[in-house]
Amino acid sequence: MTSPQIPLSQLLAERSFWIYTDGSAVTTGVRSGSYAAMILEGDEPPRLVAGACSETTINRMELLAINAAIWRISEVLRGAVHDVKVTVVTDSQVTERSITGVNRRSANLDLWASFDMLVRDFGEITVIHSSRNTEAPQAQADAICDICRKQFDTLV
Repeated sequence: MTSPQIPLSQLLAERSFWIYTDGSAVTTGVRSGSYAAMILEGDEPPRLVAGACSETTINRMELLAINAAIWRISEVLRGAVHDVKVTVVTDSQVTERSITGVNRRSANLDLWASFDMLVRDFGEITVIHSSRNTEAPQAQADAICDICRKQFDTLV
């Protein structure tokens, strides 16, 4: 006896991801910054994206964390993101308000163009502003972000 086949569209419709992000930047000296995002999907092991760069801003790093996480989800699903729900948790009110349309996007327009391109095929993108480190995955992203920036500073 064979098990009933579940249509691919139904499987994808049930997929939902939570992204907990953090970005940081130092405006003295090297002006380095870093970002990290924890990606959670049900009972799956968490996925992590992180990075660092010089000559940046905190708002740029916050948005880069979100873009990197959304790109990673799309990569994991091999682009089959229709009907996939993503909830982004950020401690950046500027980023949250820019995603929801409350604030006008006036800086980092290259990253906003990437964001719009990355999310256009997803079923639903929700963003939640949360106080810093109020949930464990958010605190983990913050800690990883801090480590990345400090390690990057030793290299430049």
